[in-house]
Amino acid sequence: LDSLSADVPILGCMDDVAYNYNPDAIVDDGSCEYNFCLDLHYSANLVSFSTLPANGLDDIPDCIEAILGEGEASVHGDDGWYGTLTEFSCEDGYWLLSTCDELQWCYEGMECSDSISYSLHEGANLVSYSPSECGYIEEVLPEDVQDCLIAIAGEGTAALNLEDNFVGTLQSLCPDDGYWFFNTCEELVFSYNEPTSLARQ
Repeated sequence: LDSLSADVPILGCMDDVAYNYNPDAIVDDGSCEYNFCLDLHYSANLVSFSTLPANGLDDIPDCIEAILGEGEASVHGDDGWYGTLTEFSCEDGYWLLSTCDELQWCYEGMECSDSISYSLHEGANLVSYSPSECGYIEEVLPEDVQDCLIAIAGEGTAALNLEDNFVGTLQSLCPDDGYWFFNTCEELVFSYNEPTSLARQ
């Protein structure tokens, strides 16, 4: 029995930043969970999730009265959440409507990959930004993607594509923020480039 158990690899979380890190594990089983905090203000917050809440909508604090995604939404009632939005995804952006002046929402969750493949339809797409560091629009978006986007809008900020470059108050994309990508191509599949310029600062 001892020889059999010695041949069985120990599975677990191998990321020492995770709160359930297993120093004895020799095979990462994808179970890493993280303590994560999201700072929210009163009214509408345009966010995305670099770490998904472990219990989904059940982890949302009482200050959040409604969640809106692209073509879906849910509101908080006395007995829980009601609506078509039933879970979060790493690829999407969301509007969180808060009734608190300032709120730091901390939760346990599963970290999203920083190399997500996005599939955009023609028109307005509400998406996340997956890299772990902020990056300039022209740097993190592949050139063929830039050619298809006429504009990008964040919370209170936006940029227009004037063919040679993006012009506006929105110069860079950052993790945990949500963005509207206005796409003119029928179908667009891409992944973000890894940022370098802002990450060095």
